[in-house]
Amino acid sequence: MDYLDMKHALAKKGYTLTRVAVELGLFGPQSVQQVLKRKYISARVEKRVSDIIGVSLEKLFPDRYQPVKPRSGYKRALKDCTRETIHEPRARKPPAPNR
Repeated sequence: MDYLDMKHALAKKGYTLTRVAVELGLFGPQSVQQVLKRKYISARVEKRVSDIIGVSLEKLFPDRYQPVKPRSGYKRALKDCTRETIHEPRARKPPAPNR
């Protein structure tokens, strides 16, 4: 999705760049515009625009967010662990005396 598509989708939901900037506490609408035009990176702005539009981050910013692929062959059962993972709680140090 390019800048104009995202801006149009925001407008369809009743949002402007200024409104998004105010909600996020940014300096002005140009901050949101630069993120949508991919001049700057801001995960907070990208996530908010994604939530407003209702489109996943992978579709809005495919150059930044890759679809998550499930890992195959990495399932390890708890019984396969060779080391015991339960740790004893640490003993606390006594408080320093006041002088």
